Amino acid sequence: MEDYTCFMEKQKILLKIPEDSAQKFRREYRKEFPLSGNGTPDHIIFKIKPSFETRQGPLLGVMQQMILNIIYSNAWEKPIHFAVTMPQEEVLSELAQFLRLDGLAYTLVPFREWDISPVHLRNNLMQQFSYRNLNNENVYYDGSEINLLQHYRNAFIQLATYHARKDDKKSLQDTLYLLDQEIPESVIPYTNHFIKLCIESLKIVADNYQLDLYKTHQLSEREVEFIGQFLLINLQQPRFAARFLERTYTADSSNSRIIGLLIQAYLQSDSAIKAIQPLQHWLKLYPNDQKASDLLKNINDNRI
Repeated sequence: MEDYTCFMEKQKILLKIPEDSAQKFRREYRKEFPLSGNGTPDHIIFKIKPSFETRQGPLLGVMQQMILNIIYSNAWEKPIHFAVTMPQEEVLSELAQFLRLDGLAYTLVPFREWDISPVHLRNNLMQQFSYRNLNNENVYYDGSEINLLQHYRNAFIQLATYHARKDDKKSLQDTLYLLDQEIPESVIPYTNHFIKLCIESLKIVADNYQLDLYKTHQLSEREVEFIGQFLLINLQQPRFAARFLERTYTADSSNSRIIGLLIQAYLQSDSAIKAIQPLQHWLKLYPNDQKASDLLKNINDNRI
């Protein structure tokens, strides 16, 4: 244990990572994300928000103390997993930034941006998990069970998002097909409408014809805005995003956030000329925005 230390200073915790464990994590990370420039980590630093405030000062909860004790004692020798039902914000605080989604459990890893393992996630969702009777309309599920089953959907969304960003339509279609077959809305209804919109956004990327369906689909402006933002930021699909953001911009041209998202979508989809009009409108609202003024000038100069 002497090579593995922890100290707290203003609620900050430093956990050292043994060299052999660090190298193992780095090899696995680079295998899944080969273009990453991350080096080999030798420690992680995070804050834990104490559960209680006492007269003597902040006090960690029993669960927090138990988790930290397990991490210290393990010294990265074996994987440490957390159920997806763990209240991360309340219990783990910044430690949650070092959790990687592998299915219905998170794994502690030394990289902040290692949000998912596409290898483990795909293997678990597509091959290992059994979705027995989740598509059987004759089986009754109460509210608490339906709430818990949403974690399956979240895992599917994370995997599908990875495939969408990679422009791997075949894998994206396979993932969404399995989700619809095994956990249909008719049996396991959505408990969060925006989770459904995430899946609908993914289907737009998987099948272009879905985009045409939304021309006549009755969506609120808030739903259209959500889909446009999700397509742009989460799925990195600016061409699709622009179609939805244009509708929202037409409905509310004074919304600065929508204007900014639409300009971003045009620029990222090599449609800079289309960004001229919303940029001009932006400058009417914010005439002192030098960056926007320079961007508009640059676009106009490149047209000549």
